Amino acid sequence: MMKYLRTIVASLAVLFVLAPALPVAAQTNVFNDVCSAPGSNTSAACQTSHSDPLTGPSGIITKATQILGYITGVVSILLILVAAAMYVTSGGDSGKIQSAKSTLTYAIVGLVVVVLAQSIVVFVLRNL
Repeated sequence: MMKYLRTIVASLAVLFVLAPALPVAAQTNVFNDVCSAPGSNTSAACQTSHSDPLTGPSGIITKATQILGYITGVVSILLILVAAAMYVTSGGDSGKIQSAKSTLTYAIVGLVVVVLAQSIVVFVLRNL
């Protein structure tokens, strides 16, 4: 049970560490060059304002993803510090060392999962 709890907490921790990448990705607009061409102002894609309160740059989904990212990052850093403390205080006990290594592994895997999840969310929100 503790193993699954660590995995869930580590996964959430990854979200917060990678959340700073979200504002950079959110500022990318692939239509800038296309929509600045002569005669392109009649295109429906160029007329969107991206001010949707749900999926826009300051929309609910974007803000919720950012907040979850920050929280997960903080939790992940804390788990890494806890794993380091467990390793230092293990006293050579192989069980405690293995527990510290698995905690560190789950924290890192969780960070990767959250980064990928945020990338997918940003991609989907930008292409709506």
